[in-house]
Amino acid sequence: TSPYSPNNIVEGRMTMGIEWTSELSVNIATVDDQHKTLFSIIHSLENAMTKGRAQHALGDILAQLVDYTHVHFACEESLFDQYDYPDKEEHKQQHAEFTDKIQAYKSQYDAGSIAVSKGIVSFVSEWIADHIRYRNKKYGIYFVANGFLDTHQQQ
Repeated sequence: TSPYSPNNIVEGRMTMGIEWTSELSVNIATVDDQHKTLFSIIHSLENAMTKGRAQHALGDILAQLVDYTHVHFACEESLFDQYDYPDKEEHKQQHAEFTDKIQAYKSQYDAGSIAVSKGIVSFVSEWIADHIRYRNKKYGIYFVANGFLDTHQQQ
């Protein structure tokens, strides 16, 4: 099973006090699953912190985060281009800034000049949750209104 499998996510799982709920859904199943995976990666670091092994785990978890954000952001940005999303350039810039910051944390960790901190974990978890809540919800509405078909079934 892939460490990025969205099937490892349980509705209501906590990540640094931030909980995945249906309110974070962008109503695009593929993207929602990717968002849940990001929460899972963050949750891994939170678990490592509570078990006292965060410093050892930080490098691997930051590497996973860097790798998976590239995958996820490429997926979103492909949709931006495909559906001519009007806010795509600003959104792509936010992705680039986040990726650069996470890569900088990873580089500092690799050089031995950074220790795990609640600040890093809080930054990552809050950025992702806020980004989904305030930026991604907008494109979800736009994509669905413009014919994107990979939506959750409405019941």
